[in-house]
Amino acid sequence: MFELSNRQYVVYESIWHIPPPVAKVKSSIIDVFDRKGRLVGEFVGGTMYEYDGRYSKKVGREAVAGYLNGEWEENVFTGDEVALTSDEEVERRIEIAPPGGFHVFIAGEHVPKE
Repeated sequence: MFELSNRQYVVYESIWHIPPPVAKVKSSIIDVFDRKGRLVGEFVGGTMYEYDGRYSKKVGREAVAGYLNGEWEENVFTGDEVALTSDEEVERRIEIAPPGGFHVFIAGEHVPKE
């Protein structure tokens, strides 16, 4: 299946492509899990990438990685961390994902009116 031992995140998503002359990669659901299988992020897809030449699974994986790097505004993902699956597989992984995952901590301070 998919080896998670040396990766920080794994991305499961379902994509399809529109052949040339349009030549675009589209997605319906993109889910990001950490190494323990906890859901980190969920993104609604859409048109992610326009490609040149011949479509391949590598092109699809790189398109998803580039899309997520743009969403997170960091260069976190590579094509090796993306698993192309069906919509049903993505939904199944969401259902069985344990709670936890990515946490955001915000420090705030109460400032009284002046």
